[in-house]
Amino acid sequence: MNTPRLAALAVAFLLSGLERQALAECPTTGTPLIVKEDGNVIATFNGKSKGTDFNNDLFLQSPDGAFSGVIFNNFTSTPGSSVNLGFFKAGTELVFRLHVTNTDQDFYTGSANSNPDGLPHARVTGTAEGAALVEFEDLAGLPECPGEGFNDLSFTFSNLAPSNQEPDHYLSFKARPASGSAPNTITHLELSDAVGKPGRFVIGKPLSLAFPASIDGTEIHSPNLALERYQLVRKPKAARRRWEVKNEFGVWNIKTKRADSVLMPTGTSATGPAETPVLESQGIQDPLACYSAQLIKPAKFKALKKTIASEGISKHFRIKQPKRLCTPAARDGQATKVPDAHLLCFAAVPLKKQPKHSTVTLSTVNQLGSGSVETIKETEVCVPSTLSRKR
Repeated sequence: MNTPRLAALAVAFLLSGLERQALAECPTTGTPLIVKEDGNVIATFNGKSKGTDFNNDLFLQSPDGAFSGVIFNNFTSTPGSSVNLGFFKAGTELVFRLHVTNTDQDFYTGSANSNPDGLPHARVTGTAEGAALVEFEDLAGLPECPGEGFNDLSFTFSNLAPSNQEPDHYLSFKARPASGSAPNTITHLELSDAVGKPGRFVIGKPLSLAFPASIDGTEIHSPNLALERYQLVRKPKAARRRWEVKNEFGVWNIKTKRADSVLMPTGTSATGPAETPVLESQGIQDPLACYSAQLIKPAKFKALKKTIASEGISKHFRIKQPKRLCTPAARDGQATKVPDAHLLCFAAVPLKKQPKHSTVTLSTVNQLGSGSVETIKETEVCVPSTLSRKR
């Protein structure tokens, strides 16, 4: 959990109930573990916390017959010891089971529905070395979240990655470069995408910074992956096209014009230099080219009221018409990694009597370089969407 950033943003929002806060602060639970490439998976026992009194055994639950017997025991296994679980094909999901001897209960990686109490008991995150870190909570009914929980037992698995392929919702804040912020290292991108014409995107200053969000209780998949939106100084030729866009808000017939900005997957920090985000297996891994969007007449948009939680904090918003369509873009002739991660961004205005956002300064890092921005106010909410061309 990014505690410093959470503390920095806490002044900007109104705290909601424990259930919604837990959802926003424990977003990496319920995440499947997927084999990245054909090869062996090596499990490493990182150790247990001093306060762990229960006797626990780790098993590989599925696929069936892949590895039998106890992988690690938290009292008899030595921290740092490793076990080769064998060879697996790329794309195979591995499910691990933690058996608590004292209570005779079992807790699983993946969906919380597999657990006897219906609560998440395994937190899964990708590491900078390309492995998967799995942390368990062994007490039923009280998975220590929000807070510094999931610290009873910890394991690392090579050649596995958390499968966060579903894009998150994002709450976007208008932003400006902080005083002394360095200019972009990269000033242009050669991009091609499904909406517009390929061409050179000349990058200008940052316009906004968006954080993963929960809308009316939706799950967050990639909690540490922000999206920084940049102005385009020079834009490719306009591609005026019509689209049918579907998402949880409805079905929208829109027309797109010229690209107006680009979204970059970004790491952020409130206390020091930001770390480059691990994009592998995230819901958004590519730059997103954004196009101004307009509803096709005679469609009318009826404003929606939604509760949006981001960074563990919650506010109520009025959602207005869509403003832009953002779509994964291939860079320098390479293929897109998650080609269906489209976002339709709507104007979002806090309802009356909601506390105003207080400016927060954050360091950022992405493929364009490092910098720092000041968030000003909430402006948009971006929703995962499906896209089809209208003739």
